[in-house]
Amino acid sequence: MLKKIGPMEEKSDVVIVGCGMAGSIAGLTAAREGLKVCILERKKKEFIGQKICGELMPLQMITWLRNEFDITADHYPLKGLEFSTLSEHTAVFRSPSQHRLQVREPLCTIDRWKFGQLLVRKLEEKGVHVYKGIVKSPVIGNGCKGVKTKDSRTFLGTVTIDCSGINSILHKSVSSYAIPSEKYVVAYKEELVLENPIQLDYAVIFMDKKAIPSGYMWCFPKSEYTLNIGIGGVTIDKGSLKALLHKNLQIHKAITVKGRCSFPGESVNWRGDRSCHDCWVLCRNNCCSSSKE
Repeated sequence: MLKKIGPMEEKSDVVIVGCGMAGSIAGLTAAREGLKVCILERKKKEFIGQKICGELMPLQMITWLRNEFDITADHYPLKGLEFSTLSEHTAVFRSPSQHRLQVREPLCTIDRWKFGQLLVRKLEEKGVHVYKGIVKSPVIGNGCKGVKTKDSRTFLGTVTIDCSGINSILHKSVSSYAIPSEKYVVAYKEELVLENPIQLDYAVIFMDKKAIPSGYMWCFPKSEYTLNIGIGGVTIDKGSLKALLHKNLQIHKAITVKGRCSFPGESVNWRGDRSCHDCWVLCRNNCCSSSKE
């Protein structure tokens, strides 16, 4: 169960910060080995899984989750990923063939919130303790021994795994590498419900500096009637991203929007360093991590 933290000390084999996809899978993996695991998550239980993302993943991930952890996730299969430019002459999201590159690797879209809730239920089923709390600092001894929270609780573990994402307190405290501001981008997305069905076999990423000077735009179908569509770029505020997204949508006359749900702007790190210190590991999923080389 998701437990509120009180003024006491908790000891585990593994302490995980963040209950996103990386933290959940790390927790399930450790629990499968018979280890005592606790996860600290800053969000309330009902909000775990809500985030700005394309909700896209490799189709083989669905199979892997089912085989490894007996997790069956609802998904919408796609043939692959398409990189394209926007064109004012197309009725649907398609550009002339010379402006299109397709990567034929089976993918799928999921409902990220429902998927997050599914992972939480599976964690609880396997005996993983999920606590609501905000990490203040690491506990440093001979390596990282755990974390302290803002409400004065201490969580100690043999191994501490940081899956808290871009605003990681542990990363800032333990690593000497600071992520430069130019490596951050801001993203804005909406989920569109359509009046009429649309046939899209590929998840599409648009990279067109004339139409999208901020950077990029994506369109990932979740069904014939639902699109996850968003836009991102460097040093762009969410207000201008929203206007730019709506402007580019207007050129596609075949798309009639029945309803929409918008998500606030959010910053993400698109390039950083993998980190590992004594008894501390940094894990990320959709925040791309790569070495400076």
